[in-house]
Amino acid sequence: MIMTQEEFDKAPLLDQILYDTTGMLLENHPSIAEAMEKYHQAKLKLLGIADVSGSAIRPPLGLIPKKFHKERVNVERFNEVCGAIARYYDAGLKINIEWIEEYNELVECVGKYYR
Repeated sequence: MIMTQEEFDKAPLLDQILYDTTGMLLENHPSIAEAMEKYHQAKLKLLGIADVSGSAIRPPLGLIPKKFHKERVNVERFNEVCGAIARYYDAGLKINIEWIEEYNELVECVGKYYR
């Protein structure tokens, strides 16, 4: 039996995953669905986002990893330095040597994010 798109859209997520990955309907293979559900609950428990009853609970919003925060700050500062240098260059003014030094420092650490 083939599931229509409308049936698929209305089906629970577990049914959709089983059908997408195997082409099987949940009603014909309840043991597979049961195993998938047990696996899913075990993973949630390992991640600490499921209570004893098995109903998933969402943890509060956490913190952006330090690595990504530093990357974002460095990219923002790099863009600011580049903008200042470009504005002074366009105006025909002398460019502060500290800006050039900071640009050279930042281009090394920012450049590795884009390689």
